[in-house]
Amino acid sequence: IMPSPPSSIPLTSGAFLNLGVHPYQTPNKRFVGGARYTQSFMFYEQRHFQSGEVQENLNNMHRVGPFAGYTFKIDDGASFNNPTVFILIQWWLQNRNRTGTASNPDGISQALPLIGAGFQMTGDFLPVPKPAPRAEVPTLDEALRSGLATADASN
Repeated sequence: IMPSPPSSIPLTSGAFLNLGVHPYQTPNKRFVGGARYTQSFMFYEQRHFQSGEVQENLNNMHRVGPFAGYTFKIDDGASFNNPTVFILIQWWLQNRNRTGTASNPDGISQALPLIGAGFQMTGDFLPVPKPAPRAEVPTLDEALRSGLATADASN
């Protein structure tokens, strides 16, 4: 999940976007979960402000929260593979429109998180041939024993 800035990025200046993900995946690869941090910082120049306007960058943003996903089926080579549902919840630590204070009564409270949910799947357009089964390879001990047994039988 890629970070998205909370406002437009100045075309000739730029922005700094930072995404930190700390995942955990179960050994069977069906469940993934963890924490996610998103930060954006816009770079504005004097020409981006109207004359007399306070040159203050209010569009910086920080969000943090958990994410989780579950994969129902893993079948490599299938046309419908890895159907996964996921959810992401992030609370706004900093956003000028998420204040909900007396100075900004129209702002939405920071306690109301951003919630994203989705479904993802992968697949192969053309069938992938399954590899042929391998002949069983004897262990070193088995090979040595059979080698000694054939050597003893020939004597």
